[in-house]
Amino acid sequence: MRLYGTADFQPLMRFPCRASLCLYLCVLLASLLLASFLLASPLVAQPRERPSHALSPNVVIEDSLWMTVVHTINQMALTVSNRGVIGKPTTSFYEEWDAFTGSVIRNSIIFPRGSRRTHMSYLELWAGRDANLGPIVSAGFGIGDPRSEGEFVPLDPPGTIVRRSTTNLFGAPAPEAVSEEDLVCEYTDTIMIRRPAGWTHVTAPNPNSLGIGVRQATYGWSMRYAEDFIIAELTFKNIGREPQRNLYFGLHYIPLPTIAPSYMDCSSGSNWDQVGLRTAAPAAFGCGLVDSLDMAWSASHSGTPIDGAWLEELRYDPSGECFWGSSRGALGIMPLYSSIPMPHPNYNWWSVQYPPDWPESYDVFYFEPSQDASVASFRPDSWWRGGDKEYFRLMSTREIDYPTYRTAEIATSGFGNWNQIPVAWANTVAKRPWAECLLSWGPITMFPGGEASITFAIVGGENLHVDPTNYLNLPYFPNRYEAGLDFSDLDKNALVARWIYDNPGIDTDNDGYFGEYRVCVRDSVLVGNEWVAQKADTQWYRGDGVADFRGALPPPAPDFWVTPVHNGLHVRINGQVTETAKDIFLQKPDFEGYRVYIGRDERVASLSVAASYDLEDFDKYRLNLSLEEPEWQLTDEPFSKDELRCLYGFTPDPCNDSLFDPLHYTQVAPYRHPQYPNDSLFWFKPHDYNASVHGVSTPITRTYPDAPDPRPLPADSISDDMYTEDGYLKFYEYECTVENILPTVSYWVNVTAFDYGSPAMGVTPMESDKSKGILEAFPLHELDRPLSGSDKIYVYPNPYRVDAEYRDIGLEGRNQDDRWDERVRAVWFANLPPVCTIHIYSLDGDRVRTIEHDVPAADPTSRRHAWDLINRNYQKVETGLYYWVVEMPGEKTQVGKLAIIR
Repeated sequence: MRLYGTADFQPLMRFPCRASLCLYLCVLLASLLLASFLLASPLVAQPRERPSHALSPNVVIEDSLWMTVVHTINQMALTVSNRGVIGKPTTSFYEEWDAFTGSVIRNSIIFPRGSRRTHMSYLELWAGRDANLGPIVSAGFGIGDPRSEGEFVPLDPPGTIVRRSTTNLFGAPAPEAVSEEDLVCEYTDTIMIRRPAGWTHVTAPNPNSLGIGVRQATYGWSMRYAEDFIIAELTFKNIGREPQRNLYFGLHYIPLPTIAPSYMDCSSGSNWDQVGLRTAAPAAFGCGLVDSLDMAWSASHSGTPIDGAWLEELRYDPSGECFWGSSRGALGIMPLYSSIPMPHPNYNWWSVQYPPDWPESYDVFYFEPSQDASVASFRPDSWWRGGDKEYFRLMSTREIDYPTYRTAEIATSGFGNWNQIPVAWANTVAKRPWAECLLSWGPITMFPGGEASITFAIVGGENLHVDPTNYLNLPYFPNRYEAGLDFSDLDKNALVARWIYDNPGIDTDNDGYFGEYRVCVRDSVLVGNEWVAQKADTQWYRGDGVADFRGALPPPAPDFWVTPVHNGLHVRINGQVTETAKDIFLQKPDFEGYRVYIGRDERVASLSVAASYDLEDFDKYRLNLSLEEPEWQLTDEPFSKDELRCLYGFTPDPCNDSLFDPLHYTQVAPYRHPQYPNDSLFWFKPHDYNASVHGVSTPITRTYPDAPDPRPLPADSISDDMYTEDGYLKFYEYECTVENILPTVSYWVNVTAFDYGSPAMGVTPMESDKSKGILEAFPLHELDRPLSGSDKIYVYPNPYRVDAEYRDIGLEGRNQDDRWDERVRAVWFANLPPVCTIHIYSLDGDRVRTIEHDVPAADPTSRRHAWDLINRNYQKVETGLYYWVVEMPGEKTQVGKLAIIR
């Protein structure tokens, strides 16, 4: 790889002045001076032109020894590589190209995408053990050797990164894909990248190899509720011949909250970071409950206010050298799973700091929180140089370090047996730390061929900083500073990442264990001296420990049946399972309605909505006055009219306020709460179409409108008369008829269910798959009657004319564009019994074809069968008159004529 700017000064050397040799030499000398200046100043360096092969998958860029790719699927533009580094694996002095697009990669991460806010320098993998001759550690970047560039390298550099998807975003869906964008690669520590001289990279055997092979997979989703994180899965394997004992794995993480690229941030000199471990967060569904997290987080210490206010849109400095902007977001590293048995990972941070009188003095000091008296927590006038011994000590330190902003409070008081340091220096760390962080797991023993794994999410959160003056509370008031941070978005995204990895309440391996749950009591009454729960929710908050990698799902599709009627199709629906299934995120049913689709073939694109039914409910928008610019926000699930009436009705008995109508209140004329008229303002609008009134807003009706709702009833009070003859609860029965459709062609019918989503969790409404469970049916013609001795079987079209171009008008060959015309022709036998035998003969009495028709009577296609005009020798039949004979068990044989004209 070459430095930025190398190509920029070459044209000056290619086009010398031809006027005189002297002028030529002057220009040449100026060019060389300019070249040396460009090499020394990355601020003005520019990328070279994209290589011509840049659009090829997994392109090899010059002397690259690894591959680099940026996730494209969601709001987290995260760079990954196949060399033990997540993020841009080299400094800004190098060019890195995306192996799939060929575009230049300048940053480790941008979140949100397009905002130019970067939050991380890089995250690298550490693996180490305490060997007989001392600790040995392999890392994504070289340890202890200034000529080493890294100790995790693909076995056959530059290796490959595989991109695949459960969708068709990158070609055909891959059966083995986990997410909408998987990036998968492998590397080992058996070789290492070195720079023996200058900037040339070579690979060499790693003399201190642990013999560790790594499979790295990162997963991304585009759904709104999952767009703010990437899940990473690291699988380690001992590929050596010896057991690896006392082995640790670590994620070394260097925050970088600034404007990207970092040298474009006008305020980078004051954009220090704060870090910590967020051990717990309020439960997503309230009730005063708490969820554990163990998430390492980092953010700008202040959010970088500009002139005392937030600057969301970047402002270009008049100097033309940098941008101004606030960085209010946060980044989290959220552990999801580890095969290494320990209650939670170790968390350590350290910092190399400028002293309190900076910038007058440019000496630095090293600080590390520690409860070990033998550790030099404070080393003045000393750069921290690391090394295998130091790295291993950090990985094996069983500590959970306090947040950086509490350094002055804790490190000067000895609270919790933490080592103390001078007050002035502790204040400096608390106020403006430059920290590095480490999550680590171990020790374990890995025998040859043995494996271990770690799964974690890289999570973004917006608007952690809400008060531009909050940083002024440091270093003396850390409690006030902490109270001024809003972790809600970061917490929510971290919990969603956990739920997607392992769905709460889902028994994935069918062993009877569904995870962990708790009961949230919503309402209770005092009975005697005890409170008795009247209304309670069961909340599943952890899964069964088996990875799902599955997001929120739509309700399961209902059972449905299609029955042909005269010029139409009758559809029966039962939603017993659909309407009671719990959403894995909301932990309660979120059913909203049904849609009946019909089409001329089974392709989703051919289906149209024939009928729709959805519950009558309303979205409530609340005016959030706490924001700098108040805005209407949708934060709750939809409410029924009865629920809203009980909440906001004006009569003494609000639930019976017949005059209350949610639609009377709009954004222009909102509802004002009588007790809080200036603070609680709402307006309402229908959620979906509120199409639930038969004959008015929907053709779908309840089959048994008087059937009682079984959900609130005790199980022993559900009687037999509440069930249909085939065992379904009548309360969930619906029906509709699709009328005025052609009786001579088949139709495809499906019924889907959809939910209302979760605005609070960022989950948009979802619908079950329109392509699954689809049924084919024929409407009844006026000639179709239940077969008896006198009812006739008939054939159409008769005569069959090849020149009639039935295919062009959609009567045959639909969705079979790849087939020859002679392979899609069809003559239909109609009004058949479910079981019969069809014989076709020529006028000479030769048997042309025999067709066995055996279809269950409940199948809506049981009364029709097609003949493809192919004889028993697999040849097309010619023009002529043919006889057909239908033999029916227990019935008269019927005979007829059929003409084919070519």
